[in-house]
Amino acid sequence: MSPRLLFWVPTGLRALLVLGGVLFVGLSWGLLPSLVFAVLGLATVIILQLHYLYRLSVWLDHPQSDNLPDGWGAWTDIFARLYRLRRLDEKNQIELAEWLARFRQAMHLLPDGVAIMDDVLFLEWCNPAAERHLGLSLERDCNMRVTNLIRSPEFIDYII
Repeated sequence: MSPRLLFWVPTGLRALLVLGGVLFVGLSWGLLPSLVFAVLGLATVIILQLHYLYRLSVWLDHPQSDNLPDGWGAWTDIFARLYRLRRLDEKNQIELAEWLARFRQAMHLLPDGVAIMDDVLFLEWCNPAAERHLGLSLERDCNMRVTNLIRSPEFIDYII
């Protein structure tokens, strides 16, 4: 079944249920009570939607899988999809952190010096061989511009 149908069919059924209630009240007690019932029903739906929007907004400020709110109606599917996306994101972050740790461990053991810099030449990481060869200290020089740390003109020409 298409996602469009999964959204609109229950929504249409709820609208028909409210309309049926309004017609029932209108036929039983008259026009004015049915209008009051319709306004109250509409106000309830609007307040409920605003409540779920607020809960979604609060969750988006601190997105964690364990505190994702539950929903009603279309919100159930929305929160379920957000939960799946968040769990997939957490799984990917864990895998990426493990891969990065293995990469750094392998680079740490290389006999050659390895320095990782960002696109504007700020030092992000270096192995002990690079610390010895280039006179760097990862603790001291991390997030510093490499061209300010290494004053060799040949090295600066090579980097540029």
